[in-house]
Amino acid sequence: MKCTILGCGGSLGVPQLLCECYVCKSGDPRNKRLRSSVFIESENTKILIDTPPDFKEQAIRNNISKIDAVLYTHAHSDHISGVDDIKAFAHKTRTKIPAYMDANTYKGISGTYSYLFANGSSVYRPILDCTVIDEYSDLTIGDIQVTSFLQKHGETNSLGFRFGNFAYSTDFNYISEKSLKILEGVDTWVVDCLRYSWAPTHVVYESSLEYIERVKPRRAILTHMAHDMDYEELKKILPPYVEPAFDGMTISW
Repeated sequence: MKCTILGCGGSLGVPQLLCECYVCKSGDPRNKRLRSSVFIESENTKILIDTPPDFKEQAIRNNISKIDAVLYTHAHSDHISGVDDIKAFAHKTRTKIPAYMDANTYKGISGTYSYLFANGSSVYRPILDCTVIDEYSDLTIGDIQVTSFLQKHGETNSLGFRFGNFAYSTDFNYISEKSLKILEGVDTWVVDCLRYSWAPTHVVYESSLEYIERVKPRRAILTHMAHDMDYEELKKILPPYVEPAFDGMTISW
């Protein structure tokens, strides 16, 4: 199994538009972050998590030629607004791409992009075959087993996903005891870490490390990082088992 970090940036990406800060001006390619998404692969099955606005560029960069399913964490724009680019994959296979999400995400994405879902249009053919799942669900997609779990994301919720010894948790500021139980024993955890200072909808540096200490993965990788998070600085100050993600990073298990 393999995970590719397609993007590890916050909602505005890095560099941030109109910003002249050190990280945005950095020449380090690991400080260039597209919006957050990952690609999970087994030998036979390819799963995309979220369709951010940068998805087309991410797919080209990483030579993605097949998608068997899409999992959605939540319906915020930086996680769904690249959904139109799934058309290429649906048209190639002449079938709708299975997509899994909770009820709130379905309401948000199908309302905004109704033409990608509705049947009966003579112009637009539906490209997603949606399944609404509970916050706590066990799924089998091809030869990949997935467990979803609930996360608090400010005034809304998001879903985290566990794939055997690997888990992905972006966009949260609180994880319940029930969800933490699902994370027990995970080997590698990709986990939200927006910035150093407090944020109302995300964990930040100190709180992210507190959750990592609670879960105790062998390896933790920080994602959804805003433009004040410098890659080299983080490498110097983080514990040895925690590291920042970078676009194109791969993790195997």
